[in-house]
Amino acid sequence: MQNYQVLVASNDLKHCNIIGWALKDGGLAVSVVYNIDAASAELRRNHYDLVLAELELEQKSDFRLLCESKRRDPETIVILLGCNGATRQDIESLPFEADDYILQECSVPMLWKRVSNCLERMELKRKDARCRVSRKRLIDVSREISELQNGEYGEISQAVQARLYGIQEGINQLITGAEIQLGVADRGLAEHRIQ
Repeated sequence: MQNYQVLVASNDLKHCNIIGWALKDGGLAVSVVYNIDAASAELRRNHYDLVLAELELEQKSDFRLLCESKRRDPETIVILLGCNGATRQDIESLPFEADDYILQECSVPMLWKRVSNCLERMELKRKDARCRVSRKRLIDVSREISELQNGEYGEISQAVQARLYGIQEGINQLITGAEIQLGVADRGLAEHRIQ
């Protein structure tokens, strides 16, 4: 697994260390902090791909941390932990959207599964975005070649036109491949949303 940057924030020192150890053991680069103020400072200093935070529903500062995570980078994954007996309905009524919730203690394999699923979804989104950018660039190049062939930049020889035609055919195949890949990615993201 790619070396993602992870921030674990909890007031429970033992819980925080266990989570940190489990994620480090899975190959992630983990920073562990033991209060919300330290977590906020850490977010200002470094970029994190994933933030796991134990949320106290009564503590407004906890909301600040989670909102700050998403504001700094909407791609940052936020997983809420514990929440002291809160129900899923309580969590879903919060003024921001977390990527996942673990409302009760869970085993290390279950924690790893939830984290892995979130990271896989993030990777699918990133690949999808790169593929869309590449496809757009290929379409722009294809358009330029068409303009060249049509003489918009001056007359060109038959030999050059034939070479441009071959290049454009190759580009069109790449565009089609990107469109197929985007369809697969869109289905993959939909499957993750269904789970």
